[in-house]
Amino acid sequence: MEIIVYTTKICPNCKKVKEFLAAEGREYEEVDITTAEALTELRMNGVFTLITPVVQIGSDFLTHNDLFTGDDLRKEAIKEMIEKNEAGKEQGI
Repeated sequence: MEIIVYTTKICPNCKKVKEFLAAEGREYEEVDITTAEALTELRMNGVFTLITPVVQIGSDFLTHNDLFTGDDLRKEAIKEMIEKNEAGKEQGI
Protein backbone atom coordinates (compact mmCIF):
# COMPACT_ATOMS: atom_id res chain seq x y z
CA MET A 1 0.00 0.00 0.00
CA GLU A 2 1.44 3.30 -1.09
CA ILE A 3 1.14 6.44 1.04
CA ILE A 4 1.79 9.84 -0.53
CA VAL A 5 1.84 13.12 1.38
CA TYR A 6 1.26 16.14 -0.87
CA THR A 7 2.98 19.12 0.74
CA THR A 8 4.40 22.59 0.21
CA LYS A 9 7.72 23.97 1.41
CA ILE A 10 5.98 25.97 4.14
CA CYS A 11 3.39 23.69 5.73
CA PRO A 12 3.36 23.22 9.51
CA ASN A 13 0.46 20.76 9.35
CA CYS A 14 2.36 18.64 6.82
CA LYS A 15 5.05 18.15 9.44
CA LYS A 16 2.44 16.84 11.89
CA VAL A 17 1.23 14.26 9.36
CA LYS A 18 4.75 13.15 8.45
CA GLU A 19 5.75 12.84 12.12
CA PHE A 20 2.64 10.77 12.83
CA LEU A 21 3.28 8.42 9.90
CA ALA A 22 6.92 8.01 10.95
CA ALA A 23 5.88 7.27 14.55
CA GLU A 24 3.49 4.61 13.21
CA GLY A 25 6.35 3.06 11.21
CA ARG A 26 4.72 3.93 7.88
CA GLU A 27 6.83 4.76 4.87
CA TYR A 28 5.53 7.51 2.62
CA GLU A 29 6.48 9.48 -0.45
CA GLU A 30 6.51 13.26 -0.19
CA VAL A 31 5.29 15.19 -3.26
CA ASP A 32 5.29 18.97 -3.77
CA ILE A 33 1.66 19.90 -4.48
CA THR A 34 2.74 22.98 -6.45
CA THR A 35 4.15 20.95 -9.36
CA ALA A 36 2.12 20.47 -12.51
CA GLU A 37 2.44 16.69 -12.19
CA ALA A 38 1.06 16.66 -8.64
CA LEU A 39 -1.82 18.98 -9.48
CA THR A 40 -2.69 16.88 -12.53
CA GLU A 41 -2.64 13.66 -10.50
CA LEU A 42 -4.88 15.16 -7.82
CA ARG A 43 -7.32 16.62 -10.36
CA MET A 44 -7.56 13.30 -12.21
CA ASN A 45 -8.54 11.72 -8.88
CA GLY A 46 -11.20 14.30 -8.07
CA VAL A 47 -9.16 16.29 -5.55
CA PHE A 48 -9.47 20.04 -6.18
CA THR A 49 -7.81 21.64 -3.16
CA LEU A 50 -4.57 23.56 -2.84
CA ILE A 51 -4.65 23.48 0.95
CA THR A 52 -2.02 21.11 2.28
CA PRO A 53 -1.52 18.50 3.38
CA VAL A 54 -3.34 16.00 1.20
CA VAL A 55 -2.67 12.35 1.99
CA GLN A 56 -3.17 9.57 -0.54
CA ILE A 57 -3.47 6.08 0.93
CA GLY A 58 -3.83 3.53 -1.84
CA SER A 59 -6.44 5.07 -4.13
CA ASP A 60 -8.13 7.10 -1.37
CA PHE A 61 -7.45 10.73 -0.49
CA LEU A 62 -7.70 12.69 2.75
CA THR A 63 -7.69 16.48 2.41
CA HIS A 64 -6.80 19.04 5.06
CA ASN A 65 -10.45 19.17 6.17
CA ASP A 66 -10.45 15.38 6.65
CA LEU A 67 -7.13 15.43 8.49
CA PHE A 68 -7.51 18.34 10.90
CA THR A 69 -9.95 19.79 13.37
CA GLY A 70 -8.52 23.25 13.92
CA ASP A 71 -4.81 22.58 14.41
CA ASP A 72 -5.35 19.08 15.82
CA LEU A 73 -4.43 16.11 13.64
CA ARG A 74 -7.23 13.56 13.41
CA LYS A 75 -4.97 10.53 13.76
CA GLU A 76 -7.94 8.17 13.70
CA ALA A 77 -8.87 9.33 10.19
CA ILE A 78 -5.45 8.25 8.93
CA LYS A 79 -5.50 4.98 10.88
CA GLU A 80 -8.98 4.11 9.58
CA MET A 81 -7.98 4.78 5.97
CA ILE A 82 -4.84 2.65 6.35
CA GLU A 83 -6.87 -0.19 7.88
CA LYS A 84 -9.46 0.07 5.10
CA ASN A 85 -6.77 -0.16 2.43
CA GLU A 86 -4.97 -3.03 4.15
CA ALA A 87 -8.25 -4.95 4.47
CA GLY A 88 -9.01 -4.34 0.80
CA LYS A 89 -5.56 -5.52 -0.19
CA GLU A 90 -6.02 -8.73 1.81
CA GLN A 91 -9.34 -9.33 0.05
CA GLY A 92 -7.80 -8.61 -3.34
CA ILE A 93 -9.74 -5.39 -3.86
